[in-house]
Amino acid sequence: MALISRQLLGIARGSVGDLVYKRRRNKSYVSSKPRTYKKTKCPDSIKNRNRFGIMSKFASVINETEYLFPVWKLSKLPGKSSYTRILKYNYSWCRDNFVHDEAEIVPGGKPLKNLDIFIDNDSLEFTFNVTKEIVDTFEPPFVAVAVIYMFQPFKKETPDNREAYLIFQQELRDGEFYLDDINELPMQVDKGTFKILDEYRKAIVFFTIISYENKTESPVFTYSKGHRFKGFEHFDAETLALKDLEPKKPPLSDKPVNIFRKR
Repeated sequence: MALISRQLLGIARGSVGDLVYKRRRNKSYVSSKPRTYKKTKCPDSIKNRNRFGIMSKFASVINETEYLFPVWKLSKLPGKSSYTRILKYNYSWCRDNFVHDEAEIVPGGKPLKNLDIFIDNDSLEFTFNVTKEIVDTFEPPFVAVAVIYMFQPFKKETPDNREAYLIFQQELRDGEFYLDDINELPMQVDKGTFKILDEYRKAIVFFTIISYENKTESPVFTYSKGHRFKGFEHFDAETLALKDLEPKKPPLSDKPVNIFRKR
């Protein structure tokens, strides 16, 4: 990119031929127009593009969530930014055209026991048991974060409705964990919030509790792998059936093969 030092004919912006003119901080620059590439129609390439697009959206949603972003930013995971850390950490869990429940909205964490999720028309509640490690490590105030990921719309799929997310964040300033009893955590939900669930065949719920004020230098949080909430009753059987339809590769022979054949 080259700097234009003198401008006798006003300020240039836009593209002319193979050149692009840009304006930054009261200075004008000119650069070559970027090359355009044709998207290959190779099935594997299309699959990889779709996979990256789905996981990129998941990473963007997590990265833009107020209380989840600092967890990734302060982590020591590979990646120059919180977005790339989320993407790299979860990329292997984007399969079959959606993000699987093995993905995480925070990396690792301490496990909750007997986690149950209750969703009604206008309510969202979690119940769970905690371990002594959580009681000893977490210090209030706590923050509860739930992410509901929906995909496979009933209507014709488009880029706009292919998947959707609901984000819930709630500060628990006077929160207290009960070690020997069930902990109940109702979250504030606006009326009509869950109508969108009826538009999708499948939904996964991710949930975590974060403590920023604790005995360590970085936040501590609970394990956040997803929970299959809707549409997975026959999922495992459907997945096996699809694998049975895949073309079978011929078994490899144990006999050595001479690849240097005489003509």
